Amino acid sequence: MEQQGGAPPAITHTPVTQASKGHSIAINARFVGDTGVQAATVMFRHAGEKEYKALAMDNAGGDNYSATVPGQMASSDIEYYLEASDRYGHGPSRSGDASTPYLVRVNAPAIAAAMTQPPTKPPERDTLIGIGFDAGAPGGGGFTLLVRPLWWLRLNGGIAYNYAGFGFRGGLSLAPCWCAVTPTLNLDAGRFLSGDFNKFASVSDPNARALLSHVNYTFATAQLGLEFGSQRWFNFYLRGGLAYFESSFSGADLTALTQGKIASDPSTRYKAGDGKFTSVAPCLSLGFQVFVY
Repeated sequence: MEQQGGAPPAITHTPVTQASKGHSIAINARFVGDTGVQAATVMFRHAGEKEYKALAMDNAGGDNYSATVPGQMASSDIEYYLEASDRYGHGPSRSGDASTPYLVRVNAPAIAAAMTQPPTKPPERDTLIGIGFDAGAPGGGGFTLLVRPLWWLRLNGGIAYNYAGFGFRGGLSLAPCWCAVTPTLNLDAGRFLSGDFNKFASVSDPNARALLSHVNYTFATAQLGLEFGSQRWFNFYLRGGLAYFESSFSGADLTALTQGKIASDPSTRYKAGDGKFTSVAPCLSLGFQVFVY
């Protein structure tokens, strides 16, 4: 008999890549051809075997076909490919083939579930701007504006105050998660302007008092903290770490102090250069943050 004209069906298939051990494996495909579908088959085997087994696919409506590899066969990795012929025997067309089959990794049920579960996304980050208040030692207190360009990064900048005087500061905080108790790494730096250190000491020498009346100093802190509450709206925190301080004194002030304290002969003149004082000390702070937008 003369064979009718036509072509084997075109196959559209999304490969199965993961399965649970002992669970059946559903394989679905779409077969489209002008001369219909006479035979649609899944050819499968355990990985490493030589021979394939044939599993007929059933029509699931329209051009859709489906077959199920029994759960008892899902004891190890499965290799498979699809083939189909039209009603006149043209074909078979294939998706995959015997030499380059699709591979289904068969895992223990818990592992398979973990591998197929979509990655956990961080919660929606819908508050970007806030304000913060804090107090501590030896840095004093502060009021800052908070900006969160990324969910794990928070920038701050504002004013600082301690018993000596006012200053300004800025820094950043890194939060690896948003939890009821969130660990943070906090880096800050700033400068205090013309602080009066006579408040901390009883000095009678006028030159020394003049020197201590307008002390500028720069500071930097590195602290680990715990924040309690909501990262989205309100939390309070406790932080501890190390602080670095650096202060400079003008040569004129040091010259005046030296001349008044050391010179026994008024005709002897001293001239001092600029001086610098540095220190590292433990620091501790606590405060709260409110995000408003």
